[in-house]
Order: sequence, then C-alpha cells, then structure tokens
Amino acid sequence: STNPQAETIAKVPGISPFPISSEKTVPISGMAVSPTAPESDADKTRLDIIVDSFRHHRKMVYGFLASFAVLLVFYLALDAINQWTPVGARIYFWIVRPNVVINSIPEGAQVFLYKDRFIGITPLQVKVDPLKTHEYELRLQGYSPIGGVIPIIAGLDSTYIITQPFFAEVTFYSRPEGAQVFLNGARMGNTPLTRQLPVGEDFELQYFSEGFELLTCKFNLIREPIYWDFSKLYWEQERNLESNKRSFRLTGTLFRMVEFAVKPTGALLRIDRQREFFLEKDTTIALRFGMHAIELSKRGWQTVAKTIMVDRKLTKEAINLTRKVRFVVESKDVPRQPLPDARITLLIKPPVRKRAGEAFVLGPWSYRARVEHEKYKSKQVLIPAEAFTIPVKLELKDPIVAIEVTDSLTGKPLDGVQISMREGPGDLWHFQGLTNSQGVFNKPIALQQGNQVDILITKSGYREWRQTQVLLQKGETHNMLVRMSPIRLENFPN
Repeated sequence: STNPQAETIAKVPGISPFPISSEKTVPISGMAVSPTAPESDADKTRLDIIVDSFRHHRKMVYGFLASFAVLLVFYLALDAINQWTPVGARIYFWIVRPNVVINSIPEGAQVFLYKDRFIGITPLQVKVDPLKTHEYELRLQGYSPIGGVIPIIAGLDSTYIITQPFFAEVTFYSRPEGAQVFLNGARMGNTPLTRQLPVGEDFELQYFSEGFELLTCKFNLIREPIYWDFSKLYWEQERNLESNKRSFRLTGTLFRMVEFAVKPTGALLRIDRQREFFLEKDTTIALRFGMHAIELSKRGWQTVAKTIMVDRKLTKEAINLTRKVRFVVESKDVPRQPLPDARITLLIKPPVRKRAGEAFVLGPWSYRARVEHEKYKSKQVLIPAEAFTIPVKLELKDPIVAIEVTDSLTGKPLDGVQISMREGPGDLWHFQGLTNSQGVFNKPIALQQGNQVDILITKSGYREWRQTQVLLQKGETHNMLVRMSPIRLENFPN
C-alpha cells in the first residue's frame, strides 16, 4: 500500500525510499530518522517475544548452555569411569579397549575374523569391541583349521589372552602289539591306537603288557624328543600328501627282564654287538621284544654265538660254554716217557673214546674218565670243571706168565696142572693156579722183591717140571711151552 510518509521522504532530495520492515537506519543531515515506528505489545507474537527476550538475555542464555554442557560432559566422564549406565560403559570401552592376544601352538598361524577377514599372524595383539563376541579361525599348513570365539570382555582390566593349540593325529604302536596305552594316567586303549592330541601339551605315555617291563616316556608333539631312549620309543613324523595333514607315529618297544645263567662265571656277554656285561653270577638284563644276537666268551673257552627271541615266554636263558680238554699220558716207571697210544674213555652215556692228545669238547662240569694202555694198569681220573689239560701217569702192569702145558708123548694139552712160584730159593712155594682145558695158564704175577722167580709145575701121574731164575719184566708177557713126561709104572719097584 502507499505510505504517505514514504512519499514525503521520497520527495526530499538525497533520500531514497526503502521498505518499512528494514532495520537499516538512514542518516539525514541534522537528524536521525527511525524507519519504523514502535510496535505495541498487542502486535507481537509469542515467537517475537521469545526472540526479543533472547536478544536482551543473550549472554545469560549462552552461559547457561555452556554450564549445562560442562555438567553433561562431567557427568558422562564420571559415568564412563564408574560405568553407572550402559551409555557410560559404552563410552569407556569405546575409548579404552582391552588388548586381545591370540596365540597358537605352534606359532605362525593365520588369524581370520568371521572366516574371511585376515588380521595377522600369531602371536597377534588386536583391539576389538569388548561389548560383543567375535568369531575367529586359525589356519596353519599341516593342521586342520580351528575356530573359536572372543567373548564379551567388557570390564576386563588386563589383556585377554587366547592360546589355541592345533591338534595332530597320533598313532600308538607297540612291539608286541596289544599293549595297554595310558596317557597322563588315563587308559586310552590297546595298540595299535589312534588319537587326536593337542600340539604343545606335555604327555606322560605308558605302555603296559603282561610279562614285560612298564615303559614310561614323556613327549610333546612340538618339541624334538632328544631326551628319549630310541631303543624303547621311536618317533616318526608323517605328512599326508592328499590332505597335507601332519601325523605322528609313536612305536614303543617293550622290554622283558631276562635272567642269564651262564657257566662258567666270569664270562663276557655281548648283546647285539653293542651292550656288554661281565657276568660274575647269574644276571638279569632288560631286553627289548624281538630277536637279539648274543655272544658269550671267556679266555680259554669256546665262544658261543646264538640268536634268541625275547617274547612273553622267555624268562631265563641258560648258556654253557664249552672247552677243549686234552690228556697228557706218561709212564710212571719210565721218566718222561709219553704214551701216545693210551686210550681215554669218557665215562658218560654214551661213552666217548679218544687217544691221548686228542681233544674232548666238554661243558663246565666235572667228568670222570678211564685211561688205558696195553702195558700199563688202567686208571680212573677226575676232570675238574675248569681244567683244560689233564696230566696222567700210568704204572706198568705186573708181568704176565703164560704157560702152555702138553703131554710129551701125545702132544695133547694137559688141564688141571698146578703152577707154583717163589721169588727166592729159601721162600715157600706159592700156588698160582691151574691150567685150563686148553692146557694154558695165563696170569699176571705181582712181584714183591725183584724180577726173578722159580716156577714149579706139577701134575699127578707126570714128572714135575721146574725152572729157576726166570726173568720177568713189568708190562711184558713171559711165554713158556712145557712138555710133561708121564710116569711109567715099570719104573717103580714091586
């Protein structure tokens, strides 16, 4: 609408018209003119009142808002520190997040969150939202992937550590098979046996089989078993070419206590050309199941080499060494006179016969033998248990007198002829015997004083026959042929 005042102002030189609602003040020389006239309270709206109030109390409003903001921040800080409300806890854990350490046994595994987000290699330290759970997965070549969950760790002051072992397939074998397997005291079954075991955990393994020694070993699948006795427990590591999975084989060889009863004592026992034992007495030795090559030796004795099988039945192994025994036979009557023709008979069943100088192979016991010679008296000797040479001295036999008596007329042998002898002229005649049906007298004569005798031969109906100073030698046979003449009756007086 037209404004008369505006029209009046427009007619004034140097003054241009402007809208009434403008707050711009137009300077006029000599006076100040307000573009609008003051409005009454009735013309103001509620918003105008608020705006006017804010204009007049602007500083006070700004101060109030600033104070409220400070108080709010202070309250939220206290709430975050003391975690009075979920909002405060959320603020605290958003600012201060606990560390999460993820480790694997063995180390070097890839860590994935939610199966597809790769975040690093173990050992790994990460920060996650502590107010919710997080799924993770560990992957390492040679092992099956393993998964887990990071729980809600709100309120945890220290680092949350996750140590996840991988699992490997372990197969237990034993020699002999069928042994009971115990892991950390718990019975797992009988060999052969396969179990999934965590890598890095220490295990105490025990093999038990009736009749064998208890085999106990400690092992850890991540460490090399350098402290094991490989003669008892053998470690093998395998890898499946198809699945690229790693597996282990533990083969336990059970041992059995075997008693070695060796004669003679003092022998050296060598087992498998490695272990040696000096056997002063019966000795018990732990031997592994299976075949063993043993060798037993002692100076002067023949070496025994054999193979034994250690199983559930073997409890004692008796080994007897053998020796070579020779007889040195000499004459007792003739010094330094060897008798190589002497015959030695070993008195066992069946008897064994050899000549002097030949060796008998005997065990470590005592034996008896008989030594014989055609010119010497036989003799029984004792062979001691550990002797190798047996000296024997033989005494010559008594001289043998062999007399054949016949009838001088008919030449027929005469039986029942009396043979008497004496050693000296003044001695009495000693009856020695009668001829047999063949007219033969054959008997050794035991001389008491010298080596000469007188011989008297008599028979009823025949003239006596006598010979003096007959020389007899020990070990010799004195042969005589005697023809006796019958007594004729015409020679006797009436």
